Amino acid sequence: MIKELSISKITENLGECSELVRLLKLSGFYEGLQQREVFTVFAPVDGAFRQLPGRMTESLLKPENIPALRSLLGLHLIKGRYDRQELVRQYSISNLTGVKMIFAEVDGELYVNNSRVIESDKLAGNGVVHIIDRVLLPSLKR
Repeated sequence: MIKELSISKITENLGECSELVRLLKLSGFYEGLQQREVFTVFAPVDGAFRQLPGRMTESLLKPENIPALRSLLGLHLIKGRYDRQELVRQYSISNLTGVKMIFAEVDGELYVNNSRVIESDKLAGNGVVHIIDRVLLPSLKR
């Protein structure tokens, strides 16, 4: 039963999120998402990583940039289980980095910040996965 799979396995089985899985493994988050702690994950599709500026993804793969990779991936993780309905009801939830994520439903489509949720509510034994069309980036506002 799919609900018994971990978030890591759900994400891996999606196929369209192989770049995220690779980065989760490199960062050490992959193993953590196999544990009992409950998370909501916003999983960018592979094409979203190709839209990043320059060689950002390649740069994050360097050993000295693992802390930056973990920070970037932390923007995509929320502690707790939030399905689509709950995200809209909450409107704003802080991710692992402490940054508030804003959720809105527009014309029947769910958005998290500037990213559209392509598919929602992939239930796992330890949380839920929502597939998004863009990589969430930190705000440059100060």
